[in-house]
Amino acid sequence: MADSIIYKLNNLHHCILSNFAEKDCRTFPDFKTEVMKRFGFENKFGWNIMLNAIYLIDDTELAKISFQKFGLQGPARYDDPGEKYLRLYGILNAIYQQYQALSNLLELYKIDNKKEIIEELKGSRILMLRNKIASHSANYANKKSEQQNKFDVFEVYRYALSYEKIIILRNQEESDKYDLTNDLKDYDALFIDNLYKIVEKAIKKAFNNSSKFKEKLESISDEINGRIVIKDNDGKKIIIQNDII
Repeated sequence: MADSIIYKLNNLHHCILSNFAEKDCRTFPDFKTEVMKRFGFENKFGWNIMLNAIYLIDDTELAKISFQKFGLQGPARYDDPGEKYLRLYGILNAIYQQYQALSNLLELYKIDNKKEIIEELKGSRILMLRNKIASHSANYANKKSEQQNKFDVFEVYRYALSYEKIIILRNQEESDKYDLTNDLKDYDALFIDNLYKIVEKAIKKAFNNSSKFKEKLESISDEINGRIVIKDNDGKKIIIQNDII
């Protein structure tokens, strides 16, 4: 199935919660209250927000993996402009939904500098593109006070809509080029960095840094950093950098 870093981190987060629930759900009369206390959530609804974020990240990551595999044309490979627009608007809004899920987790887990992280995510090139053409294309707020109009209008230049590269027009005049693949990679790097912090904190809160889950997280960290890890005869880890091989 999916094998992206985000998918693996999200799955590990889910496993942590499932393991916690299996061990503690029968022990305490009010499970959600125990979750609130153990994880430091402000109220019992934190459990619902956490599960929703996990499921949403899972679903949207599948959409992103499909885009990365098949581009705007889709698996059928027909040169259909309608299919390209459908997948373009779909992938941009999937990314936005994923961003919202991560934002909820950052707030829920009280991650350090969460406001700055959220602003950095919002400022990523691909999320700004989503706001311009997949949400507010007809009334994008204009913060330039010297201009008479209160908002800008954006549109996708249809004849340049190919694979993962697009051109958008602002007010039918100024143009800007986007490489969706590269912009998505930049977004993913930022997303991964902060989802890792969340999973790391979940392990600490739920199981006081259980070695079982820490080892799995460290394995994902090795993959993020491009390391190949082997074990010697005594079971000790030997790390080999990709660029050395």
